Amino acid sequence: MMKVAEYRCEIDAAFRIAHVHYQSCVNVKELKNWLDVAEIKLFNLSSISCKRAKPDDIYQYQNAIDSLIKYIDIAKNKIDSEELENRNLGKPRDNIIYLFN
Repeated sequence: MMKVAEYRCEIDAAFRIAHVHYQSCVNVKELKNWLDVAEIKLFNLSSISCKRAKPDDIYQYQNAIDSLIKYIDIAKNKIDSEELENRNLGKPRDNIIYLFN
């Protein structure tokens, strides 16, 4: 059985990952790394429980899970958009007709 203090620390860590660490990502590589960390945290967080948690703790727990899910979806969309844009940037260069040989 998990202690309430540990439960709250896990919730706080999830909020930090979702709100602070996500905002500090400046490129796709960092975003992919953040995504790995966030998915692991979401998996671990979804498997914990605390019998002595107060209703407010349970509410914060659900908010933390919702925040992680929200930012994971946003990150996946950003990564997909960036990768698509990078592929599209490469296509016009491949189709250039050179006039001088």
